[in-house]
Amino acid sequence: MMSENMVNQLLCDAIIEDVKNDELKYAVAIQGPWGCGKTRFVEYVLAPALKKSGKRLVRVSLFGCRNAEDVYERLAAALVRLGDDDKRKDKRVIKNMLRATPGVMSSVVSKTRVPLRLDVGPKFLVDLVLSDRHVIVFDDVERRSVVSDELSLFSAVNELVEGRGQKVIFVADSFDGGADGRRSFDADVREKLVWRVYSYQQDIHSLVGDIFGNLRSAEFDVLECVYEAVQRTGCVNARALQKVRYFLADVLEERTSLDCSISSEKLSCAVIDILEIALLLCDGKVPSRPEILNDDGEWADIDVSYVRAEHLYHKYCDLRFLEDYFSSSVDVSSIDLGRRVCKYLQVRYGGPVKSAAIRDLVTLLESEFLAMSDDEVDSIVACWSDILCDGVFGPTDICNLAEWNSRFFEYEFEGALSDAEFVICCKRVIQRDLFDSVLYFSSADYEVGCYKLYFDLYGVLSDYVFHSFSQEISGELCRCASLGVGVDSVPMLLTAAWRGGVRCITEICPSDIARCYILLGPGGQEEVKRLFLEFARQDECSDDHLLYLKWVKKIRSALLNEVGAGRMAEVRRKEFIRRLDGILDPPSHIVF
Repeated sequence: MMSENMVNQLLCDAIIEDVKNDELKYAVAIQGPWGCGKTRFVEYVLAPALKKSGKRLVRVSLFGCRNAEDVYERLAAALVRLGDDDKRKDKRVIKNMLRATPGVMSSVVSKTRVPLRLDVGPKFLVDLVLSDRHVIVFDDVERRSVVSDELSLFSAVNELVEGRGQKVIFVADSFDGGADGRRSFDADVREKLVWRVYSYQQDIHSLVGDIFGNLRSAEFDVLECVYEAVQRTGCVNARALQKVRYFLADVLEERTSLDCSISSEKLSCAVIDILEIALLLCDGKVPSRPEILNDDGEWADIDVSYVRAEHLYHKYCDLRFLEDYFSSSVDVSSIDLGRRVCKYLQVRYGGPVKSAAIRDLVTLLESEFLAMSDDEVDSIVACWSDILCDGVFGPTDICNLAEWNSRFFEYEFEGALSDAEFVICCKRVIQRDLFDSVLYFSSADYEVGCYKLYFDLYGVLSDYVFHSFSQEISGELCRCASLGVGVDSVPMLLTAAWRGGVRCITEICPSDIARCYILLGPGGQEEVKRLFLEFARQDECSDDHLLYLKWVKKIRSALLNEVGAGRMAEVRRKEFIRRLDGILDPPSHIVF
């Protein structure tokens, strides 16, 4: 089986053979899906090949063209802008012509930015300058004006092909019919003008290399990761790939975003995930949650395709900040790209590589500590301090690190960190790994392992974890409420906040909750209502239930000051308030 590169080389060779055929009084055409790289192929593959055969490519976009005059004007301008090989000769011819001829056309700016007053008609200029060494490429054929005079426009092209024997190549999405509001290519015109239509097949490896080839990373192979993401998504849209290239360049500039102490293999997997979602978003293919029910309202079979779709959707949910990055309405600098990428790396592929080493050290200390020499312990303490100061550990390592660090400090080993210094190191790790920190500090493992032994330390760190997590969620919801961007993620953010318990979720500003609710669509509003009812049931036996009820009451008050965007939105707002009233029907002894 031939590679894509071989296929496209054959395409290039076939077109050149047609160009060399002086007996052929027809144009040829290249078709391929929008964004697949046809123009790139023309400029970077076909043009150099034509130049080697003694021809010069003149590319003219028909975007917005209405008639023959537009065609000749653009062709004239393109001829004036030719490269250095043509510039001296053609410019001299044009200037000599201008001295003798009165005119009708506005100025065209040359490649050297010298305005040349064209005192002749564009067709006259084209007839004067155009030669048999020029090959004209009319690109964006399907994007000509919707009110174009087809007879005038294509008669001009026909005059070039039949009248002058000029070699012409059309480039369009399709020559079999129009799509997405673009102009179709008339069958009669095709029969009269076009000899053969070639289908362009994208060379994925070459395309990826051309766009991403100058990006380098010491942590992962850029081209391999991009190519794998392209394979997963099937995205060969050059424009989408170019957008993702800018994104990846920004990520690589944020060096700290990749400094997450995970293995190179895991890092590559994470980068592929990120590029996969970025490509899908840029290609207009936003992942959606697969339907649990079939068309008959019955439970659907959970097969491999369902699992893959579910997995893809969850990745998308974790990477929703990419929507903001690629949105023209959001300032990229406000996204804190490095922090968010790092967060994804740790949440999805967390487990720092030093975690295993820490556990090995703990095992060694528990069995051999009292039998060790001074030098052996000094070596372990130095390693211990490096692990803490470098932050190459995860939340689940904190308990082991706390116990032995306290011992080292108590026994006055050189280099051992105080509790205050230990807390500073832990806070850096918590900020990098906030979600996992919340899960761990909420678990029985931490309470059993650390709470009883290190009550004060546990209190300081747990307070910091839940407050930081609450601030993170609050910041996201505030941004959603103020900008109206990313509101679809609100149910997910509320669910995440609930993981941190009542004291975490109740730190979220009630007015932000109310505003986000109003901005959500019907499905999102119903999901938020369901979550509040679920939270209330889970919290009924909690010591913090009163705190939750006070917070819910503030949300109810904030909702009273909002107005739904439409009749049914108002109905849903009032219904949500009614459900909150049900939650707020407390026992008589509770006073707000």
